[in-house]
Amino acid sequence: MGRRRNGSGTLYRRGATYYAQIKVGGRTLRLSTGETDKRKATARLNALARGYDLSDDERLAAVAAALRPRGEDVPVAEAFDRYMAGPRRPATAALAHNRRAAWLRFYRWAKGGHRNADGKPIPPALPRLRTLDEVDEQTAAKFVAEMRGRYAPQTLTQTISELSQLWRALRMDGNPWADIPPERGGGVSRRAFTDEEVRRILEGATGEMRTLLMVGAYTGLRIGDAATLRWESVSPDMATIALQPRKTAHTSGVTVTIPVHPALRACLGRHGGTGYITPAMAVKTSSRRCEAVQRHLRRCGLQTSERRDGYNYRVAVCGFHSLRATFVTRLADLGMPLAQIQGMVGHVSPRMTMQYYRADAEAARGALEKLPALG
Repeated sequence: MGRRRNGSGTLYRRGATYYAQIKVGGRTLRLSTGETDKRKATARLNALARGYDLSDDERLAAVAAALRPRGEDVPVAEAFDRYMAGPRRPATAALAHNRRAAWLRFYRWAKGGHRNADGKPIPPALPRLRTLDEVDEQTAAKFVAEMRGRYAPQTLTQTISELSQLWRALRMDGNPWADIPPERGGGVSRRAFTDEEVRRILEGATGEMRTLLMVGAYTGLRIGDAATLRWESVSPDMATIALQPRKTAHTSGVTVTIPVHPALRACLGRHGGTGYITPAMAVKTSSRRCEAVQRHLRRCGLQTSERRDGYNYRVAVCGFHSLRATFVTRLADLGMPLAQIQGMVGHVSPRMTMQYYRADAEAARGALEKLPALG
């Protein structure tokens, strides 16, 4: 993000559009200039940040009015429809789905419609909320605080990010979500599957679901990488799969190379040349992929979530990511060196790999009983 100090305002860029950050009356406004040309954006910033011979309150109102979209404020009930009809709507159906889900979490919280873990309705938090202009930083902070016990940290962080994008697209006078930090901790590790459970899961699947689960079971890839796996990542002789995991593409940039197990090779069949291996799965949103996998696991007789003390939502205990934990655990139990497992799954440290190791209780007991009696 490039920044430039200019009088009492700051010019910075998000994507192709320049934004103005102006401090007035002890408050900071972060607003789109609507310009992609730096010189035009600078001129607009100068006009906004200077030339107001007014009190702080009057100047604040003048700056806000200068960047307010034409027309009336956006009613809460119409906000998402206006966003989807506007020029800055999401580029893909997957982004639109995720943004709508985030919006509905906020809208139901504000207007009523949420239910607790026992299915009982929760009263509206803001029954008089009429327009988006009434949503300030205090409202956003209250929403996050109350949702913290109902959604997993990762889900809540994504919700904040999506709402922030929506507010920027509608060009509101400020973004109450911009300075909210991401949620940390609180996640629950998925358990590993037993061999019998993996067999049941794979035998009960058909079509692309079976292919997706086979890829997960025999490569340890995350669901996003498994679902968007391309034939270009598979060697022509079907011996190895090589790709850069999306999660670490912008950090460590690590590339993983995984031998293709004979069972996976048989499932894939002949090399497909180019394109996605599971094209229908590839175009689904991440949440819909996970939901489809969870439904399949439940059909196979597995309990995918449970109630736990300290959580107001049902905690997921197994899912597609359990295949990754199973992959690491089985390789470790077979004696593969930790460094080699780490390279195959794309972890940047041995400590992260060990967090995926789920020692089987019976195996651990059996190994313990083999120790010689020295006392």
